[in-house]
Amino acid sequence: MPFFSYHHINAYEDSAGRIVLDLIGYRNADIFIGEYGFAYLEKMQAKQERDRTVRMGEIWRFELDPGAPPGTKVEPRVLPIVDRQGHRYQLELPTINPQYNGRHHCFVYGYSSFIEGSESYTQWALVKQDVCNGETKVWRKRNHYPFEPIFVPNPEGQAEDDGVILTTVLDGPKGTSYLLVLDAQTMETLATAHAPIPQPMAYHAQWFGSAPGAA
Repeated sequence: MPFFSYHHINAYEDSAGRIVLDLIGYRNADIFIGEYGFAYLEKMQAKQERDRTVRMGEIWRFELDPGAPPGTKVEPRVLPIVDRQGHRYQLELPTINPQYNGRHHCFVYGYSSFIEGSESYTQWALVKQDVCNGETKVWRKRNHYPFEPIFVPNPEGQAEDDGVILTTVLDGPKGTSYLLVLDAQTMETLATAHAPIPQPMAYHAQWFGSAPGAA
């Protein structure tokens, strides 16, 4: 079936020899080319227009059998993101523990808007989704706007989600930004580092650990 995707999450070969592909899927490309696509500046400045922004995507899983006959159609399976209160979330800018790239993974992190059934675009959160058992954990703070999460593994960790999540957050009331450090297992705050200025919304950051010869 036709679909649109901004961001791929991960892909790996399962025990049956199938290729498992997880991505953020959309039924169409309206979030990119529609009248109320994401981040149209002239619409973001007006609340009524902003709140009509196309919702983010969902986690879609494709299971591809390399031995299937040519032309075999594959339908994705939606992996729902639902918290204990029954609130459903959409997701974008997904990330996983980079040590699990190309391997079976369970934990996907991303950011979400229109959270908890809100009709307001500016209700944002960071989400951790366990795609193995369906558990959803959320970090949110009213009028604070987190951006893309970055997973930093614990160098001595054994569990897939042993590490921290880094993101920059815009503090709406103060008009400044801060670096937020979350426990990647619990999604609870470990530390913050505040800047005296606001940082514009950022995409596709990268964590670089120390390296021999680094300045």
